[in-house]
Amino acid sequence: MAELIRIDQAIKLTTEFEQVSKEIDKKIETANSLVVSEDNYKEVKKIRAELNKEAKQYAEDFKTIKESVLATWNECEDTYKKMIRDKYAESDGILKSKVGEIEDGIKNEKREKIVEFFEKHRASRKLDFVTFDDMNLKIGMSNSLASLKREVTEKLDEILKGYEGALEISPDVVAEFKENGFDFARAFTTVKDREERKRKAEEERKAMLEARAERERKEAEAKAIVQEAEIKESDEVEEVAEVEQPSTHEEEREKVYSVTFTVKGTREELMDLSNFLKELNYDYKQIK
Repeated sequence: MAELIRIDQAIKLTTEFEQVSKEIDKKIETANSLVVSEDNYKEVKKIRAELNKEAKQYAEDFKTIKESVLATWNECEDTYKKMIRDKYAESDGILKSKVGEIEDGIKNEKREKIVEFFEKHRASRKLDFVTFDDMNLKIGMSNSLASLKREVTEKLDEILKGYEGALEISPDVVAEFKENGFDFARAFTTVKDREERKRKAEEERKAMLEARAERERKEAEAKAIVQEAEIKESDEVEEVAEVEQPSTHEEEREKVYSVTFTVKGTREELMDLSNFLKELNYDYKQIK
C-alpha cells in the first residue's frame, strides 16, 4: 500500500500568549479595582469599551491566522475525498449490490423450500387457519434450512396443542384462540372473563325485573284492598252524613264511607301503600 501523504515541513507557530496575557492581567486588575461613582462612571464606561475593543481585535486576528493555517489542510482534504475516499465508496456500493443480488437469490430459494415444508406439515396437522406469515420466521444468510424447519415444526406443534385444548372447551375459545395469535391461555381467560361479565349483567337484569314485579304486586294488592273496602259493607262501616238533595229530580249524590282495617308489612311496604293512597287522593289517617 503506497504512502498517501507526508509532511515535508512541520508547521511551527510563534506565539506571544504569555507576554500578552500579563499585559491583559494588569489592565483588567486596574479596571476591576476602580470604585465607580456618579463622578467617574462615564470614564469607567470608556475603559470597558476599550477592553471590549481589544478583545474583539484579538479574536479577529486569531481567526485570520487559523484560516491561513488550515487553508492548506482543507485543500488537501478535498483532494483526498475526490481521489481516494470517494473511489472506494463507489466501488463498495457496486460490490454490495452484486453480493446482495446473490444473497437475495439464496434467501428466496431457502424461503421457497421452507414454505413447501410448512404447507406439508400444516396440512398433516389440519391447521388450515394458520398462514406462513404466522410463523414469523427470520430467513437470513445465517439461518440454515434445518434450523428453519425445526422452528416451523415446533411452532405448528405448539399451535396444534393450543387448538386441541380450545376445541375441548367451547367454540368461543376456539374463535378467540384464532383471533389473538394462537395464545391458548389468553384465549381461555378472555372468554371466561367475558362470560362472567355477561352472567353478572344477566343477574342484575333479573334482579331488577323481580324487584319491579314485586313492587307492582304490592301496589296491586294494596289497590285491591282499598277497592274491596269501598264496596264491602260491614259492621265496621259507618255512613257519613249525607248532604240534603235540593230536588227530588236530581240524582242522589255518591255516598262517602269510612273504613278501618289493619295492614301488616315492612316499613318500605307501608310507605309504598301510603304513597299509593296519596297519589289517588284518598282521605286517610294513621291510627297509632
